[in-house]
Amino acid sequence: MVNAWEKYYQERKTNYFGETISDASDIIKILDIKESDIVLDIGAGPGAHLEYMRQKIPNVKCMGIEISPTAIKKKLSKELDIRLGDMRKMPFRNESVNKVFSLGTVEHVPDTLQVLREIYRVTKSGGKIYLTIPNKISFFHITKNFKMLIGKWDIGYEASFSPRQFRKLLHKVGFKNAKYFIMPHPRVNNIFNYMDNRLNKFKGKYFGFFLHFVAEKNSLENSSQKEER
Repeated sequence: MVNAWEKYYQERKTNYFGETISDASDIIKILDIKESDIVLDIGAGPGAHLEYMRQKIPNVKCMGIEISPTAIKKKLSKELDIRLGDMRKMPFRNESVNKVFSLGTVEHVPDTLQVLREIYRVTKSGGKIYLTIPNKISFFHITKNFKMLIGKWDIGYEASFSPRQFRKLLHKVGFKNAKYFIMPHPRVNNIFNYMDNRLNKFKGKYFGFFLHFVAEKNSLENSSQKEER
């Protein structure tokens, strides 16, 4: 996985891959990020979304984890705390952040459940998470798996999930009130993207490019678990 992402950052040069500040206003709204929050971006890259938050919200603490040393070398601000590490074993204390987001990252390892356990561990009681993952009910899932099969998928392993599957994983590790919405392809590059978007308009609850999940770490649930231990 490390080598795949190193190649990704070394060879690709466009803004889409996070080399300049990216608009994170939707993330701020979805997570209701405030000045007092400690925000963690998993798969932060050079900090494109975190730097936007840092500039827009005074005093918010922005943290990130990234597996690629090349990406961290391109960090957009010295004020960002982006640490080198693996999301399956994050270098953060238990319950150290209260808002977590990860955009198209947690699906890049076979053991996504372990990643979710780590997210649960570092999230404070009452904290909120926002994760995006590829939707299995899409043409993108089919074309991606074909490219992986013939060795043409350039960022290594990538899973897809149905809404039911991913909600089950979130609830299994302890998150509550997991809800989702589906977004169409932001760019239509081929007929498969086009069909995904058409089906999304017809059945937006099921069809589409990416699942957007929001969930909470329930403070009462967490307290009762600690007492039982």
